[in-house]
Amino acid sequence: MPALVVMIDGLVEFAEQNPDPIKQISRLIRGAKAFGIHFILTADRLSSAIPSDLKNSIATKLVLRLSSENDSLDLLNKPFAYALHPRDHGRGYLPAAPYPKEFPDRLPNTSTARRDRAYADPGSCTTRPRWRKTVA
Repeated sequence: MPALVVMIDGLVEFAEQNPDPIKQISRLIRGAKAFGIHFILTADRLSSAIPSDLKNSIATKLVLRLSSENDSLDLLNKPFAYALHPRDHGRGYLPAAPYPKEFPDRLPNTSTARRDRAYADPGSCTTRPRWRKTVA
């Protein structure tokens, strides 16, 4: 169990407004794990304001839907995160060689497309989902 967890939400905005602390945070992240300090960093987009050594020192990255294809290519080497549908809440990718791994894993024999259509327009689905109660 980590002794301390530090979370910075909006890393790009923080880096653009405070360039000096980002350099210190970058140094801290590199050696913090040995002392039980873990970081959770969020960013809406990549930016040149984040130093490359900080990007490289982050061991695990969870990439959710991105608004830029270039950001997806930078993080995953594939445009998958850019191609995620806005309704795919919580879906993303873990950068892994040779192919990014989707999370959470889809269960076999589930059709999220059919479920989404049923909620959007009940008349558009030819078969009723099992969990929807029919009124006679």
